[in-house]
Amino acid sequence: MKLAANLLLLFILLHLNTQAQENSFTGTWRMEYRNTADDSLFVMELQIAAPEYQVLYPAQMKIQYGTFKGIYQLLLVKQATGQLAISRNKYAVQEAPFALGTWMVVLNGILRYGSRKNGDATLTVNRIPDKK
Repeated sequence: MKLAANLLLLFILLHLNTQAQENSFTGTWRMEYRNTADDSLFVMELQIAAPEYQVLYPAQMKIQYGTFKGIYQLLLVKQATGQLAISRNKYAVQEAPFALGTWMVVLNGILRYGSRKNGDATLTVNRIPDKK
């Protein structure tokens, strides 16, 4: 449950500490977050490959929190200029010591590409809430 809450918080705060290798969606984006000084470091890394047909972006997401480690493959779909939709289906390549299961729904949303005043590239996530 704490991991799921941190996943949601991470997605909300993703734009705070992201860096990309080049001025586009493709590349490696990384975010680190620690809720309190006593809490484990939460790390998410999103690797976005070059687009296929200028619309489909294969991606791999790595999540680490405490003893949990997960690697997922997913597809990002271009929605508009500067926007990628995160696909509903995420294939778990590796999850240990447990599976996230239905908690993966908190990772649905839209990625928006932008930049800070100093020119650093950012990805901001607008989450799509679950319809339950």
